[in-house]
Amino acid sequence: MLFKVIFEDEQILVVDKPAGLVVNRSETNRQETLQDQLVDYFKLGHDLGIGDRAGIVHRLDRETSGVLVVAKTQKAFDFLQKQFKDRKIKKEYVALVHGFVKEKGLTMKFKSITSIVF
Repeated sequence: MLFKVIFEDEQILVVDKPAGLVVNRSETNRQETLQDQLVDYFKLGHDLGIGDRAGIVHRLDRETSGVLVVAKTQKAFDFLQKQFKDRKIKKEYVALVHGFVKEKGLTMKFKSITSIVF
């Protein structure tokens, strides 16, 4: 199993997703996904995930490592989905930079992400 459990209760599972692991299954990805691993995890005697999504409410890009919250009940799934939709959950990204950065502030834009660092 490639993910590490950070927290778990009756409603949610919080995991540490490593970089390189794809979150959701797709037609173009043939590698094992976090979704596949969660299905196996829930089959090992843990509570059942939510439907085809295995309780996944949000995702992180393949090369992004970090915390992912997974719903274990429909009530938790609906609640978390609304929190993300209403932007009440804040996500922060940290980048490790090699070398020396001269600027005191920097804006980086990747796809739909805008991050301000420093």
